[in-house]
Amino acid sequence: MFISALLMLAGCGGDKPSTVTSDGAEAGGIVSPVNPQSFHIILEAEEVTGVSPPAYIADETEVSKGKCIRIPLRDKGKEPEAPVVELKIDVTVPVEREVHFWFRTYWTGSCSNSILLRVPGLPEQIVGEDGTYNHWHWVKGPSLKLPQGKQTITIKQREDDIGIDQIVVTSNAAFVPVDIEEEL
Repeated sequence: MFISALLMLAGCGGDKPSTVTSDGAEAGGIVSPVNPQSFHIILEAEEVTGVSPPAYIADETEVSKGKCIRIPLRDKGKEPEAPVVELKIDVTVPVEREVHFWFRTYWTGSCSNSILLRVPGLPEQIVGEDGTYNHWHWVKGPSLKLPQGKQTITIKQREDDIGIDQIVVTSNAAFVPVDIEEEL
């Protein structure tokens, strides 16, 4: 499955950003040799694989491209051992370096405000546990060193009654998203 991502090269003057797919194939634009270590990848949560109940792709107006992933509140009376949702998404890192993860999420309360991030070869990382509820917002994930090439990251359910819209993987440590991230 191809997941569109945006590779932005810092310090490229007038060069256009290059749109790449998850397998690293360039889809257009110019890749500048000025700073090939700088990149910014936008992933759409609804393009993950493994969306199975209770998770689902939801149509919503306040999210990127009108779609997001929802993991609903478990009906504890009917499903005593409900399966834990694991969503997988591929990202191609153009060069080995430390990357910074951001997640656009919707939490509904203090027991519905976190997910787990699993990157191959590294321990699971908790993402979230902030106090912003009942609206879409960005949550800073971990900063991790990733090797060059395709990585399959896993977003694992830690709590329920949550939403996930976008994931940003960037080499820019100073980057802080404000609203929906748009591809240029």
